Amino acid sequence: MRGRCWPAARRGITCWSAAIWAAVSWPSTTALSPTGSLVNRAVERGEIDPARLTPRIVDLPFDLFRNEMMMTLKPVPDHVLRQIVDDIFIPLVTTQRPAR
Repeated sequence: MRGRCWPAARRGITCWSAAIWAAVSWPSTTALSPTGSLVNRAVERGEIDPARLTPRIVDLPFDLFRNEMMMTLKPVPDHVLRQIVDDIFIPLVTTQRPAR
């Protein structure tokens, strides 16, 4: 995968971000990663507004998870995962605030 990601890496986009962005942007021609499949299915169901997706926004939940894990050196608690998804990611990618 390194060879395919090199042009994206030179532009400051991580290989993983480039792969996810490609999966979200061009689902018919790109083999989807598990994360790309997840985001793509949410777009198809109308749960996520594709106009709001950028590589950084797609990466955000995973970046926050990794930050939490690295800063605390403990497993990430369920309530933090819910906060990352429900309070941060979902409002960024949807046009309506989900009912709680």
